[in-house]
Amino acid sequence: MGIVRRHSAYSSVITMIGFAIGAFNILIIFPRLMTKEQLGLTRLIMEAGTMVAALCSVGVSSINNKFFPYYDKYLHNKKNDLAGLSLLICLIGFTVFLLIAMLFKGYVLSKFAKNSPLFVPYYYLLIPISFSYLIFTWLESFAWGYKKSILSNGLKEAFVRIYTTLLLISLGLGLINFNGFMTGFTFSYFMPILILSYYLYKKANFRIGFTPSSITKRLLRPMKSFLSFAISGTVIGMLIRTMDTFFLAGFSNNGLGDVAIFTIATYITMVMDIPFRSIVSSATPVLANSWRVKDLGMIKTIYSKSTLNLLIVGFFLFGCIWINLHNLVHVFPENYKIDRVLILIMSITKLIDLGTGLNGHVLATSNYWKFEFFTNLVVSILAIVINGILIKYYGLMGAAIGSLITICIYNFTRFIFLWLKFGLQPFNWNNFILLIIAVGTMYITYYLPFLQNWILDGIVRSLIFTCLFIGLILKFKVSDDIIILINTILRNLRIIK
Repeated sequence: MGIVRRHSAYSSVITMIGFAIGAFNILIIFPRLMTKEQLGLTRLIMEAGTMVAALCSVGVSSINNKFFPYYDKYLHNKKNDLAGLSLLICLIGFTVFLLIAMLFKGYVLSKFAKNSPLFVPYYYLLIPISFSYLIFTWLESFAWGYKKSILSNGLKEAFVRIYTTLLLISLGLGLINFNGFMTGFTFSYFMPILILSYYLYKKANFRIGFTPSSITKRLLRPMKSFLSFAISGTVIGMLIRTMDTFFLAGFSNNGLGDVAIFTIATYITMVMDIPFRSIVSSATPVLANSWRVKDLGMIKTIYSKSTLNLLIVGFFLFGCIWINLHNLVHVFPENYKIDRVLILIMSITKLIDLGTGLNGHVLATSNYWKFEFFTNLVVSILAIVINGILIKYYGLMGAAIGSLITICIYNFTRFIFLWLKFGLQPFNWNNFILLIIAVGTMYITYYLPFLQNWILDGIVRSLIFTCLFIGLILKFKVSDDIIILINTILRNLRIIK
């Protein structure tokens, strides 16, 4: 658990920096330089690009995550063909996408032309964003395997957002127009690909081989079986995360305008994803190796501790959002009005997702990954039906409620399976103590008197909540990992010895 805690801590810092930059972009700059439809377009292009990349990869990232420990243990890097074979699959998948994009262009655009007409002239920008994100995620899976996730997280979470900031500054200064911005925006991952490739080549002796090795020949049958499910699982998982954007753009009366509002609301709540995104990149290779050596004790430790730590950070971030909801009206221009109830529902959804820890990754790296696939399949069908109906009739609020229902069903099913099959359930008495601390500190802070200056009100309210929350976490020793992290920070700041 030590390497997971250490890498997660570093990754969390990087992710927080990236999130702060992204928040400045999404919440401050974008609404002041673009119309709602233009901002919605950037979200739609990015979501479509990630979805296409998932389709083209046909699940090779999952293959790399699961089988990399075997290749790394038994093969020299120069004879390791996992990278070459998985890259070849990605390129074949992307070639198929290009053909489909050409043949079905008219049909796809007809679905968006009415409610989101701005998407039509930018259709072909799906090609560079899809290709670059595909190659980056392929490289990222090997960075995780070599335990170099800190750099890959830094490139994805911070570098790309800094690059976007520079594009926005250029747009604001008149150096480029909106067309130039969109073109540059879809090339966001090209530089990270070059940086990560060079780093893995130098630091991890990463090589790309195409000659089938003895390990590939031995694992070919289970890899084929896993791949057939991995592609579906990857696509389904991506569909669950991105369908709201597509449904809003295609079915909502306000089209890309609603996508823009949903993007802002999503970004406000996305801060709660930071600990999960940091932990998963560090924990996945450890989980895969633990299943390989049948170390159920390590898996149970990672599952339990990650859930508790994710909930601690999740409750803290949820509290910061909840106690400051009344200040949101002062942040955005008048035409970007955000519903507070929408953000509240989306925050609760994130909290529930964090509360079930790494259950999906525990299953995906085990021999019971087929259950994860069938769970994804059933839930995705439900999600399409539920979200489609709710978004058609209730727009943005329907998207939020649909996501809440889907996440509850999705995580409850996986939680029950792990509990019944392996006796793995991550909750203990400390989780209950955490719940009492979180609810109590949020209640106290929320009902503090409002200050006239909304910025000062937000700062004072957040500081009081932070001191109460962290103080009680330390007082009741809720999590050893969090206590070690907080003490390390305090020592570095010379607050304690």
